[in-house]
Amino acid sequence: MSADKWDYESRIDTSTRTDNGGAYDQVIALSQGLINENFQKLYDLYPELREFKAGNEDVGIFTGKLLAPRVLIPGEDKGSFLLGEVFFQFRFTSGSFTNPRGSLVVSDLSDWVFTIPVPITAEELSDPKQKEQFSDRFDYPGDYSIERLYMKLSVANWDRLDYTLSLAKEDGKQVKYMDWKDENSDSALSLEFWLGQLMKYLEKKSVNSLGLSFKSPPETKSDATFVPKLLVNQVHHYKSAKNGASNGQTGIGGAGDCNCLLYLEMVEGGGPEPADRRLIWSGNFATQPESATEKGIQGTYLLHRPLFMDKIVLPQLRALNQASEVYHYKPTFDKSDRDDNHFAVMLRLDTGHDPNIEFDDGGEYDFKPVTDPADEKRVVSYEWNKTNSQSTDVEKQPGYLFWAKASTEDQMKTSVTWTPGSNQIILSGSTISKEKSYWTKTKDDFNNPSSYFEDEYTVEWSLKLNLVTTPPVKKANGERSSSSLQIVPEKPADQPITSMSVGFRPDQHNMRMNGHNAVLEAALKTRMNDQIGRVVENIQKGLEVTGKFTYPGNGVLIFEKPVVGLYADLNAQVSYDKLESREWINVPKKRPNDGPSRIEPNPINVQPSPSRNRHLLTWKPVPTSLRALGDNPQTLTIRGTNSTKQPARFSSFTFAFKTGPRRGCLFTNDQYVYAEGGTPSPDDGVIKLLQSSNESKYSVTPTKGDNNHGIISWTVTVKTSDGSTLTLAPDTWIELQITALVGPSGVHELEIDEAYRKENGNDDGDFKASVEVRAS
Repeated sequence: MSADKWDYESRIDTSTRTDNGGAYDQVIALSQGLINENFQKLYDLYPELREFKAGNEDVGIFTGKLLAPRVLIPGEDKGSFLLGEVFFQFRFTSGSFTNPRGSLVVSDLSDWVFTIPVPITAEELSDPKQKEQFSDRFDYPGDYSIERLYMKLSVANWDRLDYTLSLAKEDGKQVKYMDWKDENSDSALSLEFWLGQLMKYLEKKSVNSLGLSFKSPPETKSDATFVPKLLVNQVHHYKSAKNGASNGQTGIGGAGDCNCLLYLEMVEGGGPEPADRRLIWSGNFATQPESATEKGIQGTYLLHRPLFMDKIVLPQLRALNQASEVYHYKPTFDKSDRDDNHFAVMLRLDTGHDPNIEFDDGGEYDFKPVTDPADEKRVVSYEWNKTNSQSTDVEKQPGYLFWAKASTEDQMKTSVTWTPGSNQIILSGSTISKEKSYWTKTKDDFNNPSSYFEDEYTVEWSLKLNLVTTPPVKKANGERSSSSLQIVPEKPADQPITSMSVGFRPDQHNMRMNGHNAVLEAALKTRMNDQIGRVVENIQKGLEVTGKFTYPGNGVLIFEKPVVGLYADLNAQVSYDKLESREWINVPKKRPNDGPSRIEPNPINVQPSPSRNRHLLTWKPVPTSLRALGDNPQTLTIRGTNSTKQPARFSSFTFAFKTGPRRGCLFTNDQYVYAEGGTPSPDDGVIKLLQSSNESKYSVTPTKGDNNHGIISWTVTVKTSDGSTLTLAPDTWIELQITALVGPSGVHELEIDEAYRKENGNDDGDFKASVEVRAS
């Protein structure tokens, strides 16, 4: 029956967890199909293992030519089966058995099949002769012990021979062994004796070996080397209702070949041993083939999240938290600038460097897990957050007109996310960096500052890392290295950052602060690129030894298509690569990581452009005093002169005043019109524009604002007709004339907002201030 999608989804859900909240550090699940493939290749490599002859005329003579033995891992249909037992099945291509009387009991053993349950046992190889059997196959660290996993054939109980899976041959046809035994009880007794001798022979020749495991000695304590210190073996049932195996199956091929033998390991530097040793059923570790031309997934390797994420990946990625940090030093004020008693703020910032933290190996840069609200055992992402804040006291020095204060705040966040079943781990970083400074003529009135800036920088970056594998390597001297798990940036090593942008959002009043977003982006990229190589290399060193201390009996495991599982475990497909004659395996030792590097400061000094605390033009009202509440209209002229030695460039001028009968209103007319734009009525105020040069044509637009309890705000906007830059050469002027009825007596303010242009035509901020006009 072909595989369905549920098979593959189920693999992603598998975990290392046991009942009662425990977990193994890593799991290697080898399917029955993979194990039997290994046995077949072992017999192909050592043909002398196929023949057996024993006995004499006194006890009978048994000869046989064997096919490769097979392991049958029981499904749930064998409900009473123990977790540590499998079926050992051996078959004959030819053979015979003669009893002590010289009579042939079985003249032809071809097509006979015997299937018997045997325990899976692990034992340390301490005998030098036993070790010698493996010395030509494995080059392993000398202080490691070897543990052989094998089926203990010598204790097989023939009373438990599985009659449904055992066959005899009679009259050229296969029959159930149980039926043959019922009719040939004495012969069966003798035959089973010799079968027992055969199994002892196979055990002696290590034909029953399922695999090897290398362990570090008990007195050795080290960081997470991932060398097993505890190995538990269990069987695991394949279950798929869609594939007709809702309770599993026992047999050869199909669902039976997807039952697995598990290597459940605790490793140096891992978690506590689980109190309950039984692995929970969370999914299938192997899948049925999709077609006749492929094998399906034959095994799975799981590395528990606390080892994979918390000990291999995240301790290295926190270096990128540090590298992406923005840190502002405490702002200072430059009181050497005595421009109208206004002093500038000095900002100093750094990237990738907090002067209070020397290395990245402290808790300041650690990630915190984020769990699924519906399943607290499931970690769905990791996050890091850090905030740096600085502020000054309110400052003013004798002889200065203005009070000032400043502050900065940097909020950093990095998220590590993945999609279960994907091979990609994504780091997404963001920083919101705020720079603020205020100036006011009154110490307690910072709610209405004369000038300020509240600028915000937004940093967004991402780094995509892909889990990949390298194939096994065959060297000329016969050495074989198994495939390795690796992690690599999605983009080339010289520019690994997937994306980065730094946005600048200014909010400025009577202050020009140029953005330093380009400088900030370049500094962050440099810091992060300096770290990524070391980060990736250290992760490689951790991954390259995972799964490298367990081997099938005659080969190496191939890791393929690694992904992140549902519970954030590392999940890789496993297949098998046999050893050829005279090849040997090099069992690796973990290489030490490159330690955290000390981050040297590289500060960026930021100073605002000269602050604008006055208009660029010199604005004067003529006359300076008007007659209050007169019966006839009066003309107020507001002239702006370029008194500098450089051209002055503007996008517009905006004049604002209040009208109405109430105190504080400069004029009392309800309507105002531009003299060249229409015909005013006798009750309208009239606006004119004059200039010393007639080089440009202007658009003059009076706009009526809201009526606030009888006080109406009016604005008059002046710009060039075509929107081009309004330029005043040195010593030239422009003036606005307003002819209207004057309001109540008092000091009135007419606000003038100059909007500036750069020489290249880009806008360059504005400055807004008022001139005083008296009415008496």
